[in-house]
Amino acid sequence: MLFLYVTIGISNVMLFLASIWNIKDHFKYSDPGRNLRMFLMFLLAIEIISKLFIYFLYSTDMKFLFNIFVAGELLLLTNFTNSLAPHKNQFSKLYLGTFLLLIAASVYNEFQPIFWMKWIKPISNIIIVLELGRCLLFSLKAGYQNHSKKLFYVQFALFLYYFVSTILFLVLNQLQSLNKEYAGYLWSINNILSCSLYAVCLYYFYSTQKSI
Repeated sequence: MLFLYVTIGISNVMLFLASIWNIKDHFKYSDPGRNLRMFLMFLLAIEIISKLFIYFLYSTDMKFLFNIFVAGELLLLTNFTNSLAPHKNQFSKLYLGTFLLLIAASVYNEFQPIFWMKWIKPISNIIIVLELGRCLLFSLKAGYQNHSKKLFYVQFALFLYYFVSTILFLVLNQLQSLNKEYAGYLWSINNILSCSLYAVCLYYFYSTQKSI
């Protein structure tokens, strides 16, 4: 389990660095760059709040915060993908409706458990993977004319992370009897990928600051 905690720690540090790097020039970045930072700042805020609940308020039930995390993650990432490869307004309305549905379901679930709530994370991840896949194809067809290769690397890192994360979630959900140590090693793969994702985001903000 030590390896799991080490990867969690490194991932949190990389998230913090990627979120705040060159934040003073936030509004000088392109729309995708600003949307990417908003997504990272949201993740950082969720991490900080969860740590406060666990270590200072000694909370053991984090389901409500997790549901807000899933809903916000979906909304912010689809906003990021829409700034890379705009689609019809109907899709934006659909994702906004999905976000509001998840928030409403999270509140209702606090009083009356909803059986399908445990599936909101994989469903959200699948939507994100499809959106990122659409953006990757759009960038390849456009030949990076609309956005830089650095943003393409960010898209690919996001796609890889959410694709593998979805598979791991489904595998671990089916293998609930799996030894905790082995489950920890499997989930460490997710943390290693998140470290790589935040490193790519950090590289984007670092390399782009020279040209803004």
